[in-house]
Amino acid sequence: MTPRWAGETSAAAAQRLALLREGIEDDVAEVSALRQAMGETADAVSGLAHAVSEIDYLAEAHQFRIFDDNTVWDNGGPDPARGEEGRRDRAQMKAELTDRVEQVVRRAEDIDSDLCHVLNKILDGQVNAAGDGGLTAAASAGADAGHLSMIEPPRGGTPADNAGWYASLGPGEKAWILTNRPDLIGNLDGVPPADRDKANRARIPGERARFEAERDRAQASGDTVEYDRAMARLKSLDNIEKMLANGDRHLLVLDTSGERARAAVAIGDVSTANHVAVFTPGMNSSVEGNMPGYDNDMNELRERTEDELDRAGRPNETVAVVTWLNYEPPTTDSIVDAAGSLSDDRATDGANRLASFMEGVNASSRTDPHLTALGHSYGSLTTGIALRDHPNTGVDEAVFFGSPGLGVDRASDLHIPQGHGYNMAALDDPVTHVGLTEHHGMAPYGMQDMNQMSTQDYTAPDGRNFDASSGHSEYLRGGDNYTTSEWNMATIIGGTGTGARL
Repeated sequence: MTPRWAGETSAAAAQRLALLREGIEDDVAEVSALRQAMGETADAVSGLAHAVSEIDYLAEAHQFRIFDDNTVWDNGGPDPARGEEGRRDRAQMKAELTDRVEQVVRRAEDIDSDLCHVLNKILDGQVNAAGDGGLTAAASAGADAGHLSMIEPPRGGTPADNAGWYASLGPGEKAWILTNRPDLIGNLDGVPPADRDKANRARIPGERARFEAERDRAQASGDTVEYDRAMARLKSLDNIEKMLANGDRHLLVLDTSGERARAAVAIGDVSTANHVAVFTPGMNSSVEGNMPGYDNDMNELRERTEDELDRAGRPNETVAVVTWLNYEPPTTDSIVDAAGSLSDDRATDGANRLASFMEGVNASSRTDPHLTALGHSYGSLTTGIALRDHPNTGVDEAVFFGSPGLGVDRASDLHIPQGHGYNMAALDDPVTHVGLTEHHGMAPYGMQDMNQMSTQDYTAPDGRNFDASSGHSEYLRGGDNYTTSEWNMATIIGGTGTGARL
C-alpha cells in the first residue's frame, strides 16, 4: 500500500490485506499452540519413558514381570531360607511395582487427554490471535493455549505412588514445579531426596517473610502469644539454615502448619547410601530448641559407623543419617514423672508420618538400603507404633534407647525381621524403669524377644575400650570418649555386628 493510492480499489485492497493479516495471525496462533503442545508432550513422554525404565529395572532386579494388562507377576518367589521376612519383602516390592505402574498409566492417559484437547481446539477454530497485537502477540496467545495441564500427585497416595508420579514427569515439568510449586514435593515421601531438598530450601525465604510479618503484627497489637510463636518459628528457620550450612545436608521436611515447626534433615545421600538410619528424638525436642545438637550427634554417629565399616574391610559402603522431627513431641518440666503418664496421641500422630517417611526412603532409592530406625525416649514410642501399625516400612533394624515403652508387649509385634530389635537402658535412667506393663506396653527391657544391649564400660574383642553412658540423655554423648551405646548403634547401622550385649 502506498500513501498516494486512494479510492475504491485502495479501500478494497486494504480490507483484503486486513483479512489476510488476521488470518495469518490466527494461523500463527494455531501453529504456536501446536508447537507448544508438542514440545510439552515430548518432555512429558520422556518422563514417562524414564518412569517405565525404572519399573523395568526394579522388576528385573527383583525377578518380577509386568504384563501388558499392567498386572505384576512374581517370577522368583521368596527365598525359603528367609521365611516370613522374605515373604514380607516380596509382597512389599510387588505393592510398590503395582503402585508405580498405576501412576505411569495415569500419567500416560493424562498426556493423551491433554494433547487431544489442544488438537481439538485447533481443529475447531478455538485458537486465535488475541486482539490486534501483531504476529508476536498472536504467537504468545497461541503458546498459552497450547500448554498441557500439570498433573498433581495422587491424592492420599502411598510413597510408591508418589515415586511413580514424580518419575513420570519430564525434565521441564520438574523444573516448573521447583520454580512455581515447591510446596507440592518438599514434604512428599517417595520423591527423590535431592529434589525435596531443593524445593524446601526454595521455600525458606517465603516462610521467613511470612513469620516476620506475623511477628510485626503481633508486636504492634501486643499479642505476646502470637509474637512468641512467630519468634520460635523464625528461630526454627535459623537453626535449619545453620544445619544446612554444615554441608552435605538435605532438608527433607519443612512443615510449619502446626503449633511448632517440624523438619527432617539428612546427612549424606539417602537415595544412594547402602546404610540409612532415621533417628526420632523424644520429649522436649524441637526444631527451634535442640535440633542442631541432634544433627551434631547424628554426624558423629555416621562417622563412627563409617569407621566400623572400614575396620570390617568394607570401606566402599556409604552411610546416610536423618534427624526426623516431623512431629511435635510433648514438652514437660519433669521427664521422669511424665514418661508414664503422657498420652500416646502425639506418638500415634507422628508414627503415621514416620512410617510414610521410611517407606519413602525405600521408594525413592533404586537399591534396597539397609534401613535402621533409632528411637529415643518418647521417640521410641513413636517409632514402635510406626513399626507396629505399618507392615511395609522396610526397616531392617530397630534400636530403642531411654524408652518408656513401644506400644507393644513383644518385639514380634513390630514388623521387623525376627531378632533385629535392640534395646538400651542405662542403669540410672529412670524413664526406662517406669513400669513393665501399665503405661505404653511392656517396657522394652522386659521383653524376652528383644536384644538387650549394654550401656556400661566395655572392652571390645579388638581391645578398644568404650565408656558407660549415664542418665537419660547420654546414649549419643559426643566427644572423644566413645560410649558403648554409641558403638552398639554404629555396629547395628553398618551391619558389622551387634555390639555389646547384656
